[in-house]
Amino acid sequence: MNAVVPEPADLSEIYKAASEPIRVRILSMLAHGELCVCHLHSSLEAPQPTVSRHLAILRAAGLVRARRDGSWMHYALTDTAERWLAPALAAWRSDETLRRACCGARGCI
Repeated sequence: MNAVVPEPADLSEIYKAASEPIRVRILSMLAHGELCVCHLHSSLEAPQPTVSRHLAILRAAGLVRARRDGSWMHYALTDTAERWLAPALAAWRSDETLRRACCGARGCI
């Protein structure tokens, strides 16, 4: 199988974006599926502008994608995240407590 390998600078950006604790928490939550930004900032107990700034960094690195639904922005992992963060994503997906917390955060307020 011929995997597409990013350039070293791109790979550096991927891991730099995923290295900050709040961004790791965001990625762990998104490992369980798409979430609205309102649920991310509520679950993280962080202000919405802070969460949005971290999401922008993850988007710039190609780790998350956004989808607008009315006035709400929903975020999900990209194939790049699935490929380069696979071991961590597998561990987060097997965490039952995290799964219950993330799956309970569906539907916008």
